[in-house]
Amino acid sequence: MRASRLSRWAVQNRRHLGLAMALSQLVHAAAIVMLANLDPVRFRRGLGLGTVGGLTTYVLMMLMVVTSFDRPTRWLGRKRWRILHSAGMYMLALTFLVTYGGRTARGVGLAAIPTVLLLGVLGLRLTARRRPARSS
Repeated sequence: MRASRLSRWAVQNRRHLGLAMALSQLVHAAAIVMLANLDPVRFRRGLGLGTVGGLTTYVLMMLMVVTSFDRPTRWLGRKRWRILHSAGMYMLALTFLVTYGGRTARGVGLAAIPTVLLLGVLGLRLTARRRPARSS
C-alpha cells in the first residue's frame, strides 16, 4: 500500500501537529483550572477515576512536548523516545475514546462520530504494527 499525499504531509509535519495538539490541550487545562477557581463545588463533583487517567495523559503529553526538540531527544535516546511517544499517543487516544465512548453510550449528541473515528484509527494503527516492515 502506498502512502497518500495527506499521510506523507502528516509525517513530515508531525512535530508541528503534535505541538499544536499539546497547545490546544494546554488551553483546555487552563479552562479546567479556571472552573476549579470559579466554581469549586461543581469542579469537585466532576472529579472521579477519570481524573487519574486525564492527569496521566497530561503528564505524558508534556513529556512528549519536551522531547519533541533535538537536544532532549538525543539525551533520551531513540528507543526510549519511541516508547514514550507511543505510550503517550495510545494514552491520549484511550483518554479520548473513554470520554467520547462514555458520551456515546449515554446517547449524547454526535459523540459517536469521534468514537468511531478513534476506533478506526486505533484499528489501523494496530494493524500496521502487526505487519512486518517491507523492504524497499
